[in-house]
Amino acid sequence: MANVKITDLTAATALGGTELFETVQSGASVKASAQQIKTYVGSSLNITGGVLGSVTISNSVGSFNSITITNGTISSVSISNSVGSFNSVTINNGTISSVIISNSVGSFNSVTVNNGTISSVTISSSSLGSVTVNNGVGNFSSLSITTGAIPFNAITNRAIGQFESHVDQTATSANVAYVVQMNNAADFNSGITIASSTNVTVAATGIYSVNASIQFANSDSTNHNSTFWFRKDGTNIPNSASIISVPKVADGGKTLAQVTIFESMTISSYVQLVWSVNNVAVTLDYSSATATAPEVPSVIFNMQRIA
Repeated sequence: MANVKITDLTAATALGGTELFETVQSGASVKASAQQIKTYVGSSLNITGGVLGSVTISNSVGSFNSITITNGTISSVSISNSVGSFNSVTINNGTISSVIISNSVGSFNSVTVNNGTISSVTISSSSLGSVTVNNGVGNFSSLSITTGAIPFNAITNRAIGQFESHVDQTATSANVAYVVQMNNAADFNSGITIASSTNVTVAATGIYSVNASIQFANSDSTNHNSTFWFRKDGTNIPNSASIISVPKVADGGKTLAQVTIFESMTISSYVQLVWSVNNVAVTLDYSSATATAPEVPSVIFNMQRIA
């Protein structure tokens, strides 16, 4: 046929994948189909210093390897009703508003933010390998998973600590504050340690649940009171004190007190449990194991990071 300029050709309808294009590969002229080009382009999306409104993948079969943003902006990534794997979204000094994955089969391996900003990741009926934020600027608003799963062990800066006293503790004088000693730490503790047998110390900033369970004993023939409370970094925590009445010997001579508070902590902050009595007949009481029951610590103290 006679030579015709491309601009004079009939406009194509929607491509079906079998259309052929001429290209050069390894120095030779070859043909490539629209499907081959789609496969090559579809494996990854790289944005450098530009702006992209959104990426939407729906009802797809196969894998979409990655989206990488460097000094650029993308408003959203949406993947729905797709089969296969979407490997990663990586942001380097860029911004992405949201990543949404819904009703997809396969795995979404990771979202990584390096010196950038991402507002939210939403996973619905899909699986997520990891979300990592390094030196992020701004807020990571939310990570929502509906009918999906994120491995609990993948959550960083989790913290838990349990400490006990396996000895009796006494107050030398009435109405004097004494810091509770704890001589045993649980093997599973992570992110929370104890120093000088008194200072329960955290390794990460956050909100912590602080709980104390105290076994009191009274050797006198009259009821007596004990007051106990918490200190943070050596200063009494406001509104953390409780008063317990310990019954006289004739009424059993023992009682258990328990209290939980929530406290904001910073890295290397520590909490102490403090007590005082109005009569030195009141003690913190440890009991050895019996044939039917395990030992009774005089104090069980635990902390857990909750936010």
